[in-house]
Amino acid sequence: MVAMTQTHDDIEDIYEQLGKKNVKDQVEEMQERGDIKATVIIQNDNKVSLKNDFVILFLENFDRLITELKLNTSELRVLIYILKKMEYGNLVSLSQVSVVKALEMNKSNVSVVFNKLIKKNVLIKDDDGNMYVNSNIVMKGLKHRLSREKKENLKKSQKQTDLFDNSYS
Repeated sequence: MVAMTQTHDDIEDIYEQLGKKNVKDQVEEMQERGDIKATVIIQNDNKVSLKNDFVILFLENFDRLITELKLNTSELRVLIYILKKMEYGNLVSLSQVSVVKALEMNKSNVSVVFNKLIKKNVLIKDDDGNMYVNSNIVMKGLKHRLSREKKENLKKSQKQTDLFDNSYS
């Protein structure tokens, strides 16, 4: 007999795993057939709360961005501002005008920086025109804790190149 243990932090995930049936009825049916033995553990969750925003930075790919693609100071300033504002799942929902105002940069310089970041595959555009930060370089949020939509965004933003290896699966 093989024992399998799964931990689910989200009740929606449990419903999805059980085919969206009433969980209690499904478990009772499986127990009656002898298919499973169920144990429920209820405990307080000792969550750690971070006070500041964070991103996960993939060092090898970020190092290649700086050393091989020669990310300059203006590009780095804009990228850091974008990282502060991007959503979980790496979707970027800001305008170049907001970057111009926040960083007190020239509008044409910001436009050039955006184009360079796109050319360097730091910023990724999907078929619908949405913009993402390449999640092989930096990722906002823990993949296993993101909603389905945010996970899809993360996947859309994952672009592998000669310089940027896939950083996660």
